Amino acid sequence: MASLSIQVDKALQNTYKLRRRPIDAVLASDENKAMIYKKIYDYGPPEEMRYFANSQGELIVTIIDIADGKYSLVVIEIEKNCVFLHSSEIKGDKVYNALIQIGVRFNPQITKTWAVKALNDYVNKKIHESEKIIFMSGHAGWEDGKFNCYETRCYLDAVRPKLTLPILNKYFNKEAANRARITDYAVLLQRIHDPKLRLVFALIPLGGILFSVLQEKNIYEPFVTNLILMNEEQDIREILYYLQVFNRNELYAMNLDGSDKNNKNLIESCKDEVVVVAGLRYKEMSAYKSKKISNNLRVFAKKAMNRSGLNYGETPFKAVVVLFSNERIAEKGVRNVFIDKDFFETSNLLDTPVWDGIQATFALFIKYVEEHWKDVQKIITAEYRAVTRTERLWKVLLALVEEFWNSFGTSITSVLNLPEGLDPSFLWQEDECYLEDAVDTIASALRMASRLVKAVPKENADGCEAFLYDEEYIWILPEKFSEIVETYVGLGQKERLLLGAKEAGALLASEYGGYTSRLQINKVRKEYYKFQRNAFNRIGYTDLITLLNGGSNEC
Repeated sequence: MASLSIQVDKALQNTYKLRRRPIDAVLASDENKAMIYKKIYDYGPPEEMRYFANSQGELIVTIIDIADGKYSLVVIEIEKNCVFLHSSEIKGDKVYNALIQIGVRFNPQITKTWAVKALNDYVNKKIHESEKIIFMSGHAGWEDGKFNCYETRCYLDAVRPKLTLPILNKYFNKEAANRARITDYAVLLQRIHDPKLRLVFALIPLGGILFSVLQEKNIYEPFVTNLILMNEEQDIREILYYLQVFNRNELYAMNLDGSDKNNKNLIESCKDEVVVVAGLRYKEMSAYKSKKISNNLRVFAKKAMNRSGLNYGETPFKAVVVLFSNERIAEKGVRNVFIDKDFFETSNLLDTPVWDGIQATFALFIKYVEEHWKDVQKIITAEYRAVTRTERLWKVLLALVEEFWNSFGTSITSVLNLPEGLDPSFLWQEDECYLEDAVDTIASALRMASRLVKAVPKENADGCEAFLYDEEYIWILPEKFSEIVETYVGLGQKERLLLGAKEAGALLASEYGGYTSRLQINKVRKEYYKFQRNAFNRIGYTDLITLLNGGSNEC
């Protein structure tokens, strides 16, 4: 009878199993964090089994919120293997197939239909309940005390076709931090002839790297450095080596002659770096193109002075701006720097390995900031005796860089070979070089024209010369002066410049009024503009007459 009872029970159980219907399937993790598949029926207990055939770990779901919700990326991790899917892809069998592609094998006893259904429900539930959300701007640069670049977010490469994130195109080798390369860095910076400009070129890229950190603390005050090339043959790569933060294997300057759409895309990708913009004009250019570039340059410089970051369209970027140009920009906050043949002690490009010293120093600086994040914050928020926001910015930068070099047992004075007692106040004090000054504008134009003309001593003149000089004065033919001003300053500027120079005492007009003075050469009187020679020279730059003597003798 007992045997018959057992047989009846088995028969009833088989009938029971045959008659009940599956209504759901769910995933859960057991006490060992292994994934368990539960198939639920309309009545009776669920069936349980291991979900994966070759993985014992738990499915971990993380949401990466990118660009303030513009993108949402779901990361599904199991035993340190990950798949990255856009939030819109969490449906159907996309997750199932993605797991298979990274080597996950499902229990063959579970049909694909029910396996997909359980996986889809589980992942969506985790997304809904998840507190593990990583916020990411999608830009390179600083976030939560860490400096991000492509190399630190290279896992996003898997979703490159889906997400147009700027960080995916910002390469920086943080592993290049090498203390032994400081010597190379010192050699490169000491090539710059003027010690003040050595300091400027040392601070600009580090200020760019810290842009968003300073701006978040309301420290950053916009400034633009305008590098005026005196020689069309100047290789801008040599200067880019000193400035470019990301993608140093492909030195690049944004061209203002490019399309607005392309420039907008470039601007929107920038953060915590130095944006170098080329607004260069050449002799072979048409007048229309030359004027367009000049206008674009000035508009760009003005926009870059926006405290919230240069706004190109609707999206501001966070980076320091450096311009390459042929002209002076008379805007408050623009530092005009002449790049002539005496800018570098040697004009020859050095061997490539030496240039790696700059990359190494940038990486060392980033490593220092990451490892001393709290100390850096204290320096930034410390009280500084400063009259203006600009002064405070430069004092903060100087303090940070001094601490950085102190950590290596040296100083910025030693590394850059700066004169003892060099007063850094020139960094924040505006003088006639940075204000809208007619004399300085004329001096800039004459320097840029120096390769085209030649100055002749007055005692050697024969009456044909456009430029004459003696120890005190420079005489310029009005026609040549007009040509230079129109080429290097712009149309309609001559009268304003002459009036300003006259009021400043740099232009010595005739007693008969007007702006010209009469000069007799070979018994022939001619009209010239007569300027004080010293008015056009600046400390640290080649004498203007020396430059003019290197040009041609045009009439």
